[in-house]
Amino acid sequence: MHAPSEAETAETARAWWHGAHGQHSDDAADIDRELQRVFAGGCRGQGRRPCIADRGSEIISAGMPSRRLCRLNSGLAARVRKLPQGRQVILDIYRPGDFLGLDTLFFEPALDTSVALTTVGYGSIESAALCELLQQPAIVLRLMEQLVEEKRRIDALAILLGQAKARERTAALLLVLWRRLRFSSGDATDGIPRTSARLPLTQKQMADYLGVNVVHLNRTLADLRACGMVRFQDGVITVLDQCGLEQIANRAASPV
Repeated sequence: MHAPSEAETAETARAWWHGAHGQHSDDAADIDRELQRVFAGGCRGQGRRPCIADRGSEIISAGMPSRRLCRLNSGLAARVRKLPQGRQVILDIYRPGDFLGLDTLFFEPALDTSVALTTVGYGSIESAALCELLQQPAIVLRLMEQLVEEKRRIDALAILLGQAKARERTAALLLVLWRRLRFSSGDATDGIPRTSARLPLTQKQMADYLGVNVVHLNRTLADLRACGMVRFQDGVITVLDQCGLEQIANRAASPV
C-alpha cells in the first residue's frame, strides 16, 4: 500500500481547502464553523475557555510565555509592539474571526502584545487541545492563511511608513481600517450604514498606527474632512468620497 509523502499530503489538503470541485466557499465556511465551535467551548477540562476582556486589557502580553491560541469572537483588538520610553507601535487591527497569538506557535515568549480596543469576547485553547487541532491539515492551512494575510498587512504598513507622505499614508490606512472594520459594523441592530465603520481608536492610537504625532494627525484629518472625503462622529468613520481617498492613497503605491 502506497503511503502518501508529505508533499502529497500537503497537496491533498491544499486542494481540499481551495475547493478542487468548486466548493471553496462551502469548505471555508465549514472550517470557520468548526473553529468557532472549538473556540467557543467552555470545557476547561479539554483546555477550552470563553473569555471577556475590557477595553485596554492585555489578552496576550509580549515577553510572557503563552501556550494558547485565541480567536476573537466579538469586539476589536490590536497587535502592539512596545518600544523603549513608553512608546508603542500598532502593527495590526484584529476583528471577529481573527486569531491572536499565532506567532507563539513558532516563537516563545510572545513577540507582541494583543490589546482589547473595545470590550471583546474571545475563545482560548491551551496547548493540549491546540496540538489536537493541528492534526487537521485544513485547519493548519486556515491558520497559515491568516498568518500570510497578517504579514501582507504589516508589510503594506511598513511600506507606507517608510515611503509615503503623511497625507498619503493617512488616506491609505483609513481605507485599510474602513474596509476591514465595516464588516464588523453596520447591521440592523446598531444603525450604522455600510459606508461607515466603528473606529474605536483614540487619537493617540491612530497616531501610533500612522507613525505620526497627534498634532500632525489632527491637521491631516482636518484636511481630509474639509475636502469632503471622510467624516468622523461618535467613534464612527464614514467614507464620503472613496474614489478621492483612493487617488490620494494610490500615490503611496501601496495595496489598500
